[in-house]
Amino acid sequence: MKKIKILFIGLTNNLGGIEVFGRDLILKSDPEKFDFTIMLGDKVTTPFQDELVKHGVKIVRFGFRKNGYRKCLNDIRSIYENGHYDIIHINLMTYSPFELVKYACEYSGATVVVHSHNTGYKSGHLKARFMHSIGKKIIRSHKYNRIACGTDAGKYLFNDQDFRVFYNGIDFDKFKFSQKNRDKIRKELGVSKTDFVIGDIASFLPQKNQKFLIKIFAKIRKRKKNAKMILVGVGQELEKCKRLAKKNGVEKEIIFLERRNDVEKIYSALDVYAMPSTSEGLSIALCEAQVNGLPCITSCGVCRESDISGNVSFLKLASADLWADKILSASVKRDNKLKILSDFNINNAINKFYKYYESLVNKKVTIVIPTYNSEKTIERCVDSVLSQNYTNMELLVVDDGSNDMTVDIVKRYVKDDKRLKLICQRHKGPNFARRKGVDLANGNYLMFIDADDYIEKDTVGILIDKFNNNDVDVIRFNAKKSSGKVAFPILLPGESDVFLKHDEVMDLLLNTYKLNSLCFQCYKTKDMKKVLAFDYDLEFGEDFLVNLALHKKTKKMLVISDIMYHYCNNPKSTTQNKGYDRVMKNIADRIFVSLVAMDSAGSRATYNQLKMVKSAIMDIVKVKKYNKGRFLKDLSEILTDETFSSVNLDEINRYIKLLSMIERIKNQKIINAIVLADYEYIWKYARVYKKVRRIRI
Repeated sequence: MKKIKILFIGLTNNLGGIEVFGRDLILKSDPEKFDFTIMLGDKVTTPFQDELVKHGVKIVRFGFRKNGYRKCLNDIRSIYENGHYDIIHINLMTYSPFELVKYACEYSGATVVVHSHNTGYKSGHLKARFMHSIGKKIIRSHKYNRIACGTDAGKYLFNDQDFRVFYNGIDFDKFKFSQKNRDKIRKELGVSKTDFVIGDIASFLPQKNQKFLIKIFAKIRKRKKNAKMILVGVGQELEKCKRLAKKNGVEKEIIFLERRNDVEKIYSALDVYAMPSTSEGLSIALCEAQVNGLPCITSCGVCRESDISGNVSFLKLASADLWADKILSASVKRDNKLKILSDFNINNAINKFYKYYESLVNKKVTIVIPTYNSEKTIERCVDSVLSQNYTNMELLVVDDGSNDMTVDIVKRYVKDDKRLKLICQRHKGPNFARRKGVDLANGNYLMFIDADDYIEKDTVGILIDKFNNNDVDVIRFNAKKSSGKVAFPILLPGESDVFLKHDEVMDLLLNTYKLNSLCFQCYKTKDMKKVLAFDYDLEFGEDFLVNLALHKKTKKMLVISDIMYHYCNNPKSTTQNKGYDRVMKNIADRIFVSLVAMDSAGSRATYNQLKMVKSAIMDIVKVKKYNKGRFLKDLSEILTDETFSSVNLDEINRYIKLLSMIERIKNQKIINAIVLADYEYIWKYARVYKKVRRIRI
């Protein structure tokens, strides 16, 4: 099996949440499946680097902006172009290093994932904030996958764009409270068993706000003489914090531990965990503290989803006295019975990432759009596909001999997006256009979209998730008509997903119209490639025949209620605009489809399929210059064709007799009512209507 090559970006020389996340993600991965490379700035030594290298991780380096902007860009581009990566996973706090994303999208050929770990950027240098603002605008138009450690982090970095949430995982066993570790660490640090110890584990950066924590501790120390504080981490603010501690007279009571590789033991030595960050995504350290059973106090700038136990208090940063009161009132008794959300278990969280990686690389989706003179709608249709939040897909636009601007419009898209391919053929009909798309499809899954229609921007991502989590052959979703009504619903919007077995699928297909359309379902490409029904030269019923051939082998279908497809039927394309030859072709097609269905399923198909035939025959009365004699002659030729020699045509002949009745009716509304009426209603209506009482039926 081919390994998935992943370039992991965002590790620094500070011990923070991204570094811990990266370590867990990489070290727990299967080296037979994943081949990780980490990208570091020049001279950066990241925490856990030795462990990562022993695990087989490779390191590539690039120059920082400050050491030469052109060299920085050349290094990044060279790494992307020459690495031949499948996935580039970029972890960001802000868009300040926007070049990492921009060049990945433009030069790598890889699937790009941008991972947000922050909820704001209220502190920091003015230049960095400016670069974040510029970078956000520059890369907004680029195509990449967006994920975040929490909802707030996603909203901060991606605004109104779609993103998925992946929670950071915690090793519950590793971080649970240990009395042995508590005694050992306190003894090592010279802290007595009765001391009241506050702690924070974070990089010393402006955003982490340790200066405010030192001010809080100074107030606590005045009220509680046995109070101590342990601060773990390194960073640009470390020396400033040491000077501030000395200024406030608490330098002897604050223990600066700088780098530690045993932070899981440090938590057990604490009584309260305090984290006054100005902004923070889902905090790994805060989650680790909760797993340890610590009461936690943090700021309102921290993602609320960081409270995974219900044991976290969120305070504003306005008052140090308020923080001191809250910390002193916290219970120092360990709560080892806290219920931690299972989503944050390290194994569950990490496995979700591995499945995500595999879906990005291995689960490619092919979308086929057949077009014919679609210049007015093709842009909306293509835009809806290319703007999907799931990007590992290919779009095949198969033009069926258009003579308008359709091809020129699509060619403009081809220049800007490598995922789109344009295939042109002479005019054969949509059925053959779809067949061409299926033959060229490279994805694991397959969808069809008509050029008049469009899809919701999260459609593909939702379908991939459903396929990944359910063993099914086909997924059927809802479509909305232009009128706002749901088209042929199996489930109403909001209803829970249901699974259908083979017999249930066939029953729906043969006795309703709910599974006729190819556009409301997502298929496995390998199954669709085996279907030969595309070879029929039909203008009507080709969708049904393809689904009939495919669903004969469908073992299990998932039906979801989400509205993903917008069905924009053109009201001008009605039977009133059809010419005589077109109607006759339609009638022949419908009769043929009926026979195929009856041959496949016996009498179960008769009623439903003959309704289709009836509808086609009734269309003839709306054709201008309709000649009954010519029509009956032509219809007789259709019915005596050897294709239909094996079927009982009594029901079809009854519809032909209705033509005599309809000819004598001058009121068009009545004609329409008869044409649109159900089978039984037509005969009942014919008997009671005074103008046709003399007609023998």
